[in-house]
Amino acid sequence: MTAVTLTRGEQWIAKLIAKQRHKNNRVSNVSDGQLGPQSSEQTDLEGVAAEIAFGRMRNLFPDLSIGPRSGGPDFIGRDGSGIDVKTTTYDDGQLIATPKKAGDDGVDWYVLMVGTFPGPYEFKGYASREELFLPENLTDLGHGPTYALPQSALHKPSC
Repeated sequence: MTAVTLTRGEQWIAKLIAKQRHKNNRVSNVSDGQLGPQSSEQTDLEGVAAEIAFGRMRNLFPDLSIGPRSGGPDFIGRDGSGIDVKTTTYDDGQLIATPKKAGDDGVDWYVLMVGTFPGPYEFKGYASREELFLPENLTDLGHGPTYALPQSALHKPSC
């Protein structure tokens, strides 16, 4: 399975978690790393929804905590590796990460999910931190320097 639409219950959970994370992050002065024109609330909702979708695809339990957070993995894989889920609403969107993510924050793998709430969200592929954070992947998409990999450069998900 490489695409998931959230159930009504998952939609409710995603909205609740996104709203609380947004509120707690802003109160705690956690910087908003969004790169697109959408509202930060929509960015938070899409991120949580894609994490829930990826978790269902891979039979992994998402981190549903709402405390302030910046960076770090969204999931811990069965092998102990950290997984960070990145989301875009653009069908041809790239896997992107800001330069501040290049430090060792416990993330080993970056996953790209494409979709719009409530889905479907499609698992487009993944890359290791070593593959993503190469000098040749540093670009500017109009919001300052960021690391970006096109979907054609990602490892394809196995079913």
